[in-house]
Amino acid sequence: MASNIGGASSASPDEVLMIVDKILARRQFFREKQRKYCGKKNADSAAMKAELVQLESVLDDIQATRPVSVAPREASDGPLSWHSIAIVFKREAHRVLTDRQSLVTQTQEYHSLMHAMQCFVVMNIPVVEECTGNTRLLHTTTSKGIFVNSLQGHFIEADRFIMVMRQVEHDEVHVCHPQHKQRHLRTEVRQVSPSHISVRVVSHASHLFRPATGFLSVDELAALRGIDVTDVDDGLKDEYVRRQLIQREYAEFLPWRQRLIDLMHRHRTKN
Repeated sequence: MASNIGGASSASPDEVLMIVDKILARRQFFREKQRKYCGKKNADSAAMKAELVQLESVLDDIQATRPVSVAPREASDGPLSWHSIAIVFKREAHRVLTDRQSLVTQTQEYHSLMHAMQCFVVMNIPVVEECTGNTRLLHTTTSKGIFVNSLQGHFIEADRFIMVMRQVEHDEVHVCHPQHKQRHLRTEVRQVSPSHISVRVVSHASHLFRPATGFLSVDELAALRGIDVTDVDDGLKDEYVRRQLIQREYAEFLPWRQRLIDLMHRHRTKN
């Protein structure tokens, strides 16, 4: 400033005062700017310190209320603990399994109710039967849920009785089973002597057939009839399943034959 004033010694006093005022005003401006900057920095620092103190207080409260056993261990590869992730997945898996078990129980109850309602309908709806002469058309549902739709005819001669029956595959009135099959049954009761009779039963049944996919495979037929073919070779499955079906048919025939004999004895006793 001295050089400036010295250089301006030839200037008038007013000009010198004007130069001095400009220098003083500039210095005052910079001092004011620096004071405001320092004040703002101190205020920001104080606010950050206060916020840090508040956050530390909140952290202390959280750590004090959290059980020690579930306190997460910080992973070395980041701020999120694998222990916390495992707890979340375990909690969600437990919730899903609980919901699934309740749905399974509810579904089982619905199935039991549906079965009870079907049994009620079967036991309370009378059998539909149409008779014409020596023929009889029977369509009903048994207590086991099996739909029966059969046409029966009988013929009586001097020394024998013949009954033939055929399963109806197509009926415009009653819905038939989706697995079509042909079944024919012929029963002949012949009197051999005054004290003996002979009973002959011939049954023919075709392979199960679906209109959309064709004949059922041997594995499907075995599963449908409850026959285990796990340890049976593929080339022997047909014969094995056929033999099992014949054995079951014969096992069902024995009690039927006994009921028929008992019925004839009762009829003879009454007469």
